[in-house]
Amino acid sequence: EGGDIEPVDVRELDMLPNGGTLAYRYFEQPADAALIVTLTRTRNAIHEVIATLVRRALVEVVNGKDGTAIYRVQMRVKTTERQRLLVDLPSQLELIGVSVNGREVKLEVAAEPDEKIHLQAHYVPVARTTSADEEFPLNFDFRWKVTPNIGQSHFLRGSMELPLPVLGGYDTQAAVQELRVAVWVPREYALIGEPEGFTAERQPR
Repeated sequence: EGGDIEPVDVRELDMLPNGGTLAYRYFEQPADAALIVTLTRTRNAIHEVIATLVRRALVEVVNGKDGTAIYRVQMRVKTTERQRLLVDLPSQLELIGVSVNGREVKLEVAAEPDEKIHLQAHYVPVARTTSADEEFPLNFDFRWKVTPNIGQSHFLRGSMELPLPVLGGYDTQAAVQELRVAVWVPREYALIGEPEGFTAERQPR
């Protein structure tokens, strides 16, 4: 404040280093008062950037009486990862195929299976030529043994646990905007209730 102070672009500095943030110049100093410089500092909270976002995901599971469940998982993913992406899949699965952006890829085991949550960590290669701002399709197809299976229920009723793939790992899960799950069971059975975090679109007859 004071005098004929005006801000200038730091790139215009030629007698001083132009590596600063702000720069001012003045042509004369007031005779009755000195120039006043006031500095204000604020601290902003740091928020971690979401590395992986699942915009839409569809999981289809077909259950047989023998306990074999066939999974088909389709995701629309946006991630800043350029080499590989961590994903937790049901442990002891029989892999049918994995594709990234329509290209078949191979999974790499990242850790031993966690029997408490029936999941095992894998790495899926996501190297691509597109930018990180562009989403791409990520698909998984596999078979998995349901334990206990639907044919082993007592008194024609019981619970069935179907672990879903988790991008980013179980501890640091990716943000999911929309997730839909379709489950088929034999005609003799009906799925009742709503799993935690889901809302049934239709009720069984």
